[in-house]
Amino acid sequence: PAETPAPLGWSQVVLTFKHKVSHDTLEEMIKDQFAPINNETDEREGVIPRFNLTTKGFKVGDSKAHDEWTVKMLLPPQDVKKAMGEMAAQVKETPFFPASNTIGGRVATETQGRAIMALLASLVCIIGYIWIRFQKVMYGLAAVVALVHDVLITLGAIALTAYLAPYLGFLKVEEFKIGLSTLAAFLTIIGYSLNDTIVVFDRIREVRGKSPRLTGDMVNNSINQTLSRTLLTSLTTLIVVVILYFFGGQGIHSFAFALVVGVMVGTYSSIFVASPVLLWMSRTSKDPAK
Repeated sequence: PAETPAPLGWSQVVLTFKHKVSHDTLEEMIKDQFAPINNETDEREGVIPRFNLTTKGFKVGDSKAHDEWTVKMLLPPQDVKKAMGEMAAQVKETPFFPASNTIGGRVATETQGRAIMALLASLVCIIGYIWIRFQKVMYGLAAVVALVHDVLITLGAIALTAYLAPYLGFLKVEEFKIGLSTLAAFLTIIGYSLNDTIVVFDRIREVRGKSPRLTGDMVNNSINQTLSRTLLTSLTTLIVVVILYFFGGQGIHSFAFALVVGVMVGTYSSIFVASPVLLWMSRTSKDPAK
């Protein structure tokens, strides 16, 4: 901590952290540091002092983490310096976790098992639905391959923000974390990509007609016929999510970032992943009716 001048009656310090911390986290740390230890403390020590936290670019309600915070307290400088020194010592001895939740081991195991079962069940249901609609299981398998591809690419983009955030700050890229909003974005991406893939597959089925084998020319013609629709739909969706990303606020920033990446990835996966996988499965199938 570094002391700086402050208004009369207030003391001001600048705290610099090796790892970025959010406003709420630092607020809890300060409250814990000044909380009364027992009822025998005098009136001045037993009351948590008035304080406020500020930093460059911070707004009330913002959950973004920063590596530097300015703290103003209604306490004498010597008391603030002592307390901040003790808090700094505690921080050095405490392992750093970007986010943590305290739950029991049994509950965690059950939750993990349910999540895996839900994921597998959703993939099976998607395969079953497309199988029934297109009368061939290879359509469902190809669509699921594209969905897995979309989620993995989006997840990789979120992981890369930890390294790219210092260089792409002008694009509002920060160290995004996996949370409920990000999981909601993954589900949205799956739905969007699946819808786009079904449109392409439906045209492939129409072009194929009663032909016993699916050929590369059939797939190419089908993609060309749906390309304008795919690009127009994706472009209008992308405009909305980009506006949401830049002006939607901090609460949905990670959600919007995942959607921006997911919409772009989902658009090309329907053309360059799902369709080639479908063609490959058709060629490797021994029975034309499958």
